[in-house]
Amino acid sequence: MKENESEGPTGVPEKAIAISLDVLAKSGLDVSDLPTAKEVPQGGEVVRRKEFARGPEAAPVEPVAEPQGPEVEKVSTSEEEPKEERRRTSDSINRKALEKTNRGVSPDSRRFIRGVLHPSPWRLRSAALFAIGVRVFSLLGVFLMGAVLLEKVGKEALIGLSVIPVFVIGYFMSAHKARCRVCGVKEFLPSGSRKHTKTHRFLGLGPIISTALHLLLFQWFYCMFCGTAVRIKK
Repeated sequence: MKENESEGPTGVPEKAIAISLDVLAKSGLDVSDLPTAKEVPQGGEVVRRKEFARGPEAAPVEPVAEPQGPEVEKVSTSEEEPKEERRRTSDSINRKALEKTNRGVSPDSRRFIRGVLHPSPWRLRSAALFAIGVRVFSLLGVFLMGAVLLEKVGKEALIGLSVIPVFVIGYFMSAHKARCRVCGVKEFLPSGSRKHTKTHRFLGLGPIISTALHLLLFQWFYCMFCGTAVRIKK
């Protein structure tokens, strides 16, 4: 065990005793809890030392200087500018239709495409088609069965009813995935929720068929729940 001596303020030599890490651990102390050594002049230079080190295996860690200067700023700018430009372009397309899309169309017309862009336009189109088709063919099926019962047509006409299950399956598969871009509610499934004042209503056909027709004819619609205009064309 090595001892270093230095004179204290009373002139009595003070001893600095090296203590192993095991002793510190048993005492419940950490190296960071120990005080800093006094400033000792050596060769005209003032050096601040720690009384203890973490061990001979601990190597000094040299700080890594952060890159600075105009070159770094130039590289950072060159990487961020395209991303920022793409983000602005994407936001612009999402919120507003392209100029060529509404060229020559009055903003007051239903043909004026407006609203936020939906990320899955074909999903909405297919759901709208099936929503209309399943109701139309179901209604025709009722009239057809009535005509068969009244012997107005032959029973072989009932073969036409085989298309109804196909539309029913397609309707429920597509309608469960057709949601509003903003509120996330399913647009073409019956719901008892209160409808927004902007909900499409056409000749008393109900909000679902009216919304589906408006979407297919004009490529945009008002959500019947939150009233947001949603379009399916850029």
